[in-house]
Amino acid sequence: MKTDIIRLLQKYEFKPNLMLDQSFMVSVEMIKKIVSLAEINRHETVLEVGSGIGLLTKEIAKYSKNVIAVEIDKRLAGILRCELKNFDNVEIRNDNILRILDKERPVFNKVISNTPYSICEALLQRLAMYDFGLAILTVPKGFAHILTAKKGQKKYSMLSFFSQEFFNIKIVCFLPKQAFYPEPKTNSAIVLLKPKRKRSVLCRVLLKRKAKLKNALLQAITMPERRWGSSKRPTKNEARKIIKSLKLNSLLDRKVSELGLNDIEKIKSGLGKAGRSKWLSS
Repeated sequence: MKTDIIRLLQKYEFKPNLMLDQSFMVSVEMIKKIVSLAEINRHETVLEVGSGIGLLTKEIAKYSKNVIAVEIDKRLAGILRCELKNFDNVEIRNDNILRILDKERPVFNKVISNTPYSICEALLQRLAMYDFGLAILTVPKGFAHILTAKKGQKKYSMLSFFSQEFFNIKIVCFLPKQAFYPEPKTNSAIVLLKPKRKRSVLCRVLLKRKAKLKNALLQAITMPERRWGSSKRPTKNEARKIIKSLKLNSLLDRKVSELGLNDIEKIKSGLGKAGRSKWLSS
């Protein structure tokens, strides 16, 4: 497989750049395993991030209704169009996936990605805003450990907290550097993420990264949407009483993105107590 990839790259006179996270999976067995884990059916649209030269894309296309294949490198997108010309269910997008998720609101059922390592955290933050079945992501081994770290463990961080609020996360397996060509600087892991069906008020707050905490809380608490818990939300006056009861003081004027882990855990604890009151009971 590695030899086949090298020949393909030579055919198109393409030299991968590790500085741009251009490293391709060389194991046919692993490609098939990733697609198998996704449990794709013929009615589903799969979003693939970082499609590269299309080896994984082809396997996804065999089982799905549609594939949205996103590749930011113009030269690789050209290779994809040549290699996938016989697949009428693949839409190739030469674009930045973060821009697409921010601006276009695409609809998809599953996500599969040999994720460019430099955008792992940013991609996760965007996916938290979407409703989909599951994601299979190849990420750096250290990143996978952060995603699954528990409170009190050395690797536990804001990223751990955020990820576990939105997703059920499982490390499927680890991959050595030799599983890719060219070899990346670190070993990798395949992780499976399933969005949590019932999300808390805190989740809505975390998604308002650019807003001041007081505004994010007010919007989150008063939002009448079933998927966030109770179908009935407090009035604005009741929400203000809840916010006051949290005793967050100077934190209220800070942007959500500026809050630290201790701040967020304090908010979660306070909202948990409010949730047992008449205001946020489900």
